[in-house]
Amino acid sequence: MSQTVSGIDKVCFVGAGTMGCYNALAAAVCGYSVVLYDPSESSLAAIPQRQREMANMLVGAGWCSEEDVEAAAGRTVVTCDLGEACKGADLVNESVFEDLKLKRQVHAELDAICDAETLLTTNSSALLVSDIEVAVTRCDRFAALHSHYASPLVDIVPGRSTRPELVALLEAYVRSLRGVPLVMKKEHPGYVLNAMLGNVLGTALAMLVGKQFSVPAIDASWLEAQQALMGPFGLIDLFGLGVLRDAWGHRDRMDALQPFKHQIVELLEQKLAAGKLGMHSGEGFYTYPEPAYGSQDFASHADDRCARLLQAALMAQAIRLVAGEVVSVEQVDLAWSVGMHAPRGPFALIAELGKVQVLSQLQESGLQGLLSAKEVTQASSWLTAHVNDNGELN
Repeated sequence: MSQTVSGIDKVCFVGAGTMGCYNALAAAVCGYSVVLYDPSESSLAAIPQRQREMANMLVGAGWCSEEDVEAAAGRTVVTCDLGEACKGADLVNESVFEDLKLKRQVHAELDAICDAETLLTTNSSALLVSDIEVAVTRCDRFAALHSHYASPLVDIVPGRSTRPELVALLEAYVRSLRGVPLVMKKEHPGYVLNAMLGNVLGTALAMLVGKQFSVPAIDASWLEAQQALMGPFGLIDLFGLGVLRDAWGHRDRMDALQPFKHQIVELLEQKLAAGKLGMHSGEGFYTYPEPAYGSQDFASHADDRCARLLQAALMAQAIRLVAGEVVSVEQVDLAWSVGMHAPRGPFALIAELGKVQVLSQLQESGLQGLLSAKEVTQASSWLTAHVNDNGELN
């Protein structure tokens, strides 16, 4: 069992969905007293089975023992009484549906009923800290604490007036969960990992609906170029096609991928209507439990040009995060390596390819309509100013 952090004993998780159950289990395994709240009796009734499946995964991965899981059950309470759940809590982490009105309503209620010293956090993956913190008065004790399912990476985003010592406390808390904290300098849609991965998945979908490459070609190219465990469409199946459909349904950005929105949403809705929901339904872009990307000859579909375009999507977004002073170069590579279980991050890839090759790939992506002229110019300008010809930072 990990050593708990001084200043945090009781942790309350609001929302017993996937992330609420997962984060509550991790905290309890690591020695914290946990309360898991949900207003739905059916959601509460489903917690034991959901956490049992999660525990099997964690034990199988060697993250904890069966004895740890049994001890965690004794430290966990579930309730539909929010006031009782928050009583005496040092830290509250909210994981309700990604609806701004609901999030604000929940945090306003938490702000009113929690002790004055309780630290409020949101696990929102789609909304920004600034979107939610307007609902609370304790802005100095509010932050985003965003975890990634089955990954040790945890994003920490302070609000406009979050006290520095509380950010440090959240870092220590994440480490006590055997996690890897990533403290961002400022908020950004999709945080760091999801911002980069979202650009890669969006580019893959755009190339598919634009009839540039097939699903096998895109995934095989990514697997070979990135030494990855799964390609873009394998990942979409893992996340669920509904998640991507919802994200693209609300997408409104001034970038090269936005014009593909209608075709991408239409493709995803067609598959969903046919019952092809992703891995958990047995079929998405692949058929499970034996997807084509697991076959020995799958690599034969790889295409060098496709790999270059996907890499350009990753590197362009990585540069955008650093140029925008959201995070450092080291944090970008950390987020990608830890979050994707990848052997290297985007800037390590840039160093490997060299500046001239990276500039060429960005230009190629621009010509294919996958990066806008503005995106290409901004990324190229940053590279020219900060990276030498060998791909090393100046």
